[in-house]
Amino acid sequence: SATLNGKLNFWGGSMRLGGAMTFIVNSDIGGPSNVLFRLSTEKEDTLGGTAELNGDNSGFAQKIVLGEHEADSNLTLRVSSGVGLGGDMAKFTYDGLYVRDTCRLVLCGTNTFAAANRGWYFKGAGEIVVTNGAQATVKEVVTFDESLRKTGAGALLFGAAPKFFDGEAGTAADVSNGATLTVAEGALGAAATNAFSGLAVTLASGTSYVLPLDTEDASFEERGVDLASQGTSLSFAGPTPLVACASEGFAADGPMLRGVFTVADMPSATALLGKISPQRVVLGDVHLKCTLFARSNEDGTVTVVAKYAEAGLSITFR
Repeated sequence: SATLNGKLNFWGGSMRLGGAMTFIVNSDIGGPSNVLFRLSTEKEDTLGGTAELNGDNSGFAQKIVLGEHEADSNLTLRVSSGVGLGGDMAKFTYDGLYVRDTCRLVLCGTNTFAAANRGWYFKGAGEIVVTNGAQATVKEVVTFDESLRKTGAGALLFGAAPKFFDGEAGTAADVSNGATLTVAEGALGAAATNAFSGLAVTLASGTSYVLPLDTEDASFEERGVDLASQGTSLSFAGPTPLVACASEGFAADGPMLRGVFTVADMPSATALLGKISPQRVVLGDVHLKCTLFARSNEDGTVTVVAKYAEAGLSITFR
């Protein structure tokens, strides 16, 4: 591996990775050009390579590209902070982060990605890895092409409505193209009502679903994630634990009610209730007992509600 502790400026060209090499950048990146990582030019290099961005890149306003051509396979981009993938962009750019098919994005630590106008685009069959013990909340818009696979033991939370690649226009559209999100390992959650809109989401056996308790979104706290919109589905391969999470410093007094899912009819709600396994949740040093029930809404939909009923409860992270 090679480590760079000084500033890395891009003025065109690309950085070649290969031979299982890891290139670690501990400082920030800058320059007027996009950051482009490509596979080495060595013939038959099947080992790939890894780029690790550990610096504060909040001042970088260009694209980060992992793999430009079909030959750029088995490349990995690893980031350890919420500003590792760049800062705000001048206008919405659906591919502010571009990850090519057969390449993967690895997210480490507990971070929120919330740069303005910086979208993430996974071309073809993409992969996000969230490492063990990590929790990544993505409030930047993710554009799906065909499918996205989530692996790793950590938790991935979506906090913005997805977009879908329009092959003819070559842009991101709001209309679903039938893209899928598969959670093969770890946990998945939503931090906004429209986080799964238009997606077919499947959680494999042995995974879990995360419910954040500290979103500042009244609609989400009331109704949870909306599964009643056209083209949206959520499937559980087996009984799935419901796990609560909150940020450091979060405090709540008394019992809490949080919407988990809103569906179009009671049979769907019953099916979801039958697949979720409430469990005692530990937040800091406080144990919460969760119960679930279905509540009818005035608009004809049904919300599955999680109730944390410990009277006089005070939750404080230490």
